[in-house]
Amino acid sequence: ISDGFAMTQLEAMSFGLPVITTSHCGDAVTPGEDGLIIPAGDAAALAEAITALDRDRDLLGNMSSNARRKPLERRFSLEGYADAIETALHPFLNERSVATSAK
Repeated sequence: ISDGFAMTQLEAMSFGLPVITTSHCGDAVTPGEDGLIIPAGDAAALAEAITALDRDRDLLGNMSSNARRKPLERRFSLEGYADAIETALHPFLNERSVATSAK
């Protein structure tokens, strides 16, 4: 139902498992490519998603192949994480530099 960073999703994907998730989870799944996104708490949508993957083995196979590659993307690597932190902190570091140089 909820997973802020999507670590469990990436772990599943690393084993080639397409992920069925909700919009309350981290941004790891590309709908229709390596998994499906359903409304949180919607049991019927969950059953429908599982059934769709069970019935369409070609779709399941394609999503499985795509899922296996997802954790290897740079944005999920340690370097990608460092880039994201630097980008997020950049405005604050600039403010600090300006405030320090003004003294």
